[in-house]
Amino acid sequence: MANRSAEGKPKTLVVGLGNDFRNDDGVGLAVLRMLGSRNISGVQLVELRDDLTQLLDHLQDVATAYIVDAVQSGSTPGTIHRIEAKGEYFSPAGLPRSTHGLSLRNLLELARLQGGLPKKLVIYGVEGERFDYGNTMTPAVNDAIPGVVESICAELERDLTWRSGDSTRKRSPA
Repeated sequence: MANRSAEGKPKTLVVGLGNDFRNDDGVGLAVLRMLGSRNISGVQLVELRDDLTQLLDHLQDVATAYIVDAVQSGSTPGTIHRIEAKGEYFSPAGLPRSTHGLSLRNLLELARLQGGLPKKLVIYGVEGERFDYGNTMTPAVNDAIPGVVESICAELERDLTWRSGDSTRKRSPA
């Protein structure tokens, strides 16, 4: 099957990072859940909450990966940042600050050094405001979720053959 690796694993991965009990930090997980309701085939959806080092294993043998996380860069809460890594020339130093103990920046640098980055890696960071304990996202962050979902779906539509609901969409000829 064209959308799978030799091990039968989908070649496209979407990872939602976060913690549902730290308010805006749950945005990556919320985006992933909304994507899951779209019935997209040929894409592996992965939730990572605590141990981000698991991301290294998930990035192995995938051609394309999308990562969604809450970030803190000083932008207006709810701002959607899209950063596309460019293979071996990707420098994670330019990523907004992650909200995790082991930063996404450091983890991706480790993956790059190990030769484990996909050919296409896109990070969607949603600017957060509240990261204290609680399970309610701020309105600005909550309102950003559908925009991130639609952006990822548009990219998947360009990259893959996928099915959403009753309509089948196919890759456009190059």
